Amino acid sequence: MYRKETHPFTGLFYFCAVIVVCLLVKHPVVQGVFFFGALVFCLLKKNWNGIKTFFKLIPFFLVFSCFNPLVSHWGNTVIFYLFSDKSKPVTLESFCFGLNTAAVLLTVLLIFMAFSKILTGEKLHYIFSPVFPNLSIMIVMVFRLLPMFSLRWKEIAEGREALGLKNSSGFKGKIKNGKEILLASIASTLEDGKITALSMEDRGWGKSKRTHYIKYSFTFGDFLISLASLSLLFLIVFSYIKGGGKIIFYPEIDVGDFNLIWNRIIFFSSVVLSAMFPFFL
Repeated sequence: MYRKETHPFTGLFYFCAVIVVCLLVKHPVVQGVFFFGALVFCLLKKNWNGIKTFFKLIPFFLVFSCFNPLVSHWGNTVIFYLFSDKSKPVTLESFCFGLNTAAVLLTVLLIFMAFSKILTGEKLHYIFSPVFPNLSIMIVMVFRLLPMFSLRWKEIAEGREALGLKNSSGFKGKIKNGKEILLASIASTLEDGKITALSMEDRGWGKSKRTHYIKYSFTFGDFLISLASLSLLFLIVFSYIKGGGKIIFYPEIDVGDFNLIWNRIIFFSSVVLSAMFPFFL
């Protein structure tokens, strides 16, 4: 059966290009562009559970970033002194560095959430199984591990509650109940993985060439998207090497000159690369 959509290799290549840019160029403008693009993509894909989970993690990352000024006292702009000790200043530069680090982590997390809707386990299996059959099945099993564990946890918790085994009397009772659910969920998930592995071994997995039920055709549109991704990635990396997209926090914050040609190339290329998200809807 042929499926009329973007080829899995195109999505994988685009995904790698976006991740490389986000991890390489930590400028707030670039991070904001990809954050907005990935968020819009998740909304259009109606990834409501993923978006709810993402927004629950934002306070954690923000609190985590606030620890940077407590351990790093570099910078010229002093906000206040920790415990009135002048040897431990809390600086604006250190605070902004922590926030920027949190922004990078959140952007990468949101991009991974967006591309989990593109590069499903079936598509990754389609890409890697001809060359790395064992690796591909491991990737598929890892992708289904957390959803399977979550499902098992819910089923076991509801079953215990229906049988009257839920012990909620006090803190120790809740800890004991959670421990028993955790052990049962882990055992059930591992048993399911073992059954899957034995089934694949009995079917001769990795010993013979296998076909796919779904076949993807690499079209001219896939070629154009891949070529555009490669070209934009090259422009961004080359401009970054030339000094564009840099942000300096110490000793003073310097976001760079927008009139610099390399900064313009990076910002424009990032906008175009982020605007390619809708091709994968």
